[in-house]
Amino acid sequence: MDPVTLPEMNKTITEGSEALVAVSKLLCRTEAEYKTCSTFFAWAKARKKEIKEQPDWRDLENKITLLHGMHSEACALRKKVLEPYEKVEAKAEELMRPYFLKKKQEDDAEKRRLEAIAQKAAEEEKALLQLEAEIEGNTEEALILAELPAAVAPVKMEPAVPKQEGMKITPRFKWSITNLDLIPDTYWSLNEKLITQTVNINKEKTNIPGIKVVPDVGFGG
Repeated sequence: MDPVTLPEMNKTITEGSEALVAVSKLLCRTEAEYKTCSTFFAWAKARKKEIKEQPDWRDLENKITLLHGMHSEACALRKKVLEPYEKVEAKAEELMRPYFLKKKQEDDAEKRRLEAIAQKAAEEEKALLQLEAEIEGNTEEALILAELPAAVAPVKMEPAVPKQEGMKITPRFKWSITNLDLIPDTYWSLNEKLITQTVNINKEKTNIPGIKVVPDVGFGG
């Protein structure tokens, strides 16, 4: 069998797929069923060994290794080329952000001041129009003016410092622990990796308070 040749490769894939469908339908409740499962197990193990021993298959593995190496080298080169620019961008952004946020706060404060002035002017203009309508005896118009909100002209301002495209201005927050005893249980998590390593080493002799260790009947390997 030449697993690299497309027709033979497809035949090998089909063979494995059909075997997978068959084994998926099996049960293992009796000695006879256990022997059937054992047959599939041994067959699959032997077939994998046969396939991997084919010369062209080893060539394929070598190609995979070569391509993986080329991919790693390409990624390393990409990083080497772009990383300095990314660091320059990040450093410049880090330097700009505090000043930009400071000027933005000043702009926002000035805009609120101008909006308050515009609001006051609009309300005074509305009151004057309402008074004129009342003096002229136009009661209906005066009532309408009283119900309508003051027409405030929008305040338009150019920012003192323009925001650079792509610059992140959302504040970042850091945290530190002040009292472990006050942290809710929700924010604690198990170190599952450490537990697994401990169980793999000590097996049924594992003694971790609050942890029960039992054989995994569906283990593999």
